[in-house]
Amino acid sequence: MKTLERTNPGWWTMGRQRIGAAPLPGLKRVRAESGLSVRKLADRVGGMSPDTIYRLENLKQGAKPHTRRKLAFALQTTQTELFTPDGGEMIE
Repeated sequence: MKTLERTNPGWWTMGRQRIGAAPLPGLKRVRAESGLSVRKLADRVGGMSPDTIYRLENLKQGAKPHTRRKLAFALQTTQTELFTPDGGEMIE
């Protein structure tokens, strides 16, 4: 069983995943469909590095709610689309 760990002031983690952070399996698909590169998306979001976009797309880290909102706005889509890898049904 994983336990909560305090890694930085204000952040609690369970293992390596931040609490409240969710994977975005549809991010890469939506970005590709919009015709944006990783760097262009990072520029559009503002304050986010291309490396962060890469880690989110490859499910190496999850996105907090405010990050999901910023990405959906920058991609002119819904947060639900970011959770759906093939544009079909959302993964539970």
